Amino acid sequence: MFLFASLAFAKRYAEVSDVFKRGESDVEGRGYRSGDQSVLMALGTASGVASIVTLALYVNNLTTPDLYATPEFLWAVCPVLLYWIAHIWLAAQRGVLTDDPIVFAMRDWASRAAFVIALIPVALAVWL
Repeated sequence: MFLFASLAFAKRYAEVSDVFKRGESDVEGRGYRSGDQSVLMALGTASGVASIVTLALYVNNLTTPDLYATPEFLWAVCPVLLYWIAHIWLAAQRGVLTDDPIVFAMRDWASRAAFVIALIPVALAVWL
C-alpha cells in the first residue's frame, strides 16, 4: 500500500511540476495547485520510507521463517527498495519523470537493474 501510494504521489508531483513550469495555477480536474509540490513530495517520500519499514517488519516477523527457506536474504531487498524509491523521487524532482512511474520504471535501465537485483535475494530466500 505504501509503495503504491508513494508512486501515486510521484505521479501527481510530476503533474503539478509540469503545471508550475507552464505558469498555470491548477491541475485541471485533480484539485491540486502548483504550490502543492512540497506537500506531495513530503507525503510521497514518507510513504516510500514507510514501505521499506513495512518490508523490514515483514522480514522480521515470527512467521516469515515458515514461508522462506532462508528469510535472512530478504533483508537485502530493503536497500534496493530504498535506492529505487529515491531514484523515482529524484527523477520526479529533476523533471525526468513525466509519465506514470511504472511506465518510467519499465523504460529506465536503473529501475530494471534494481528489480533484477531485488529478485536475487528473494530467489535465494525461497530456494536456498
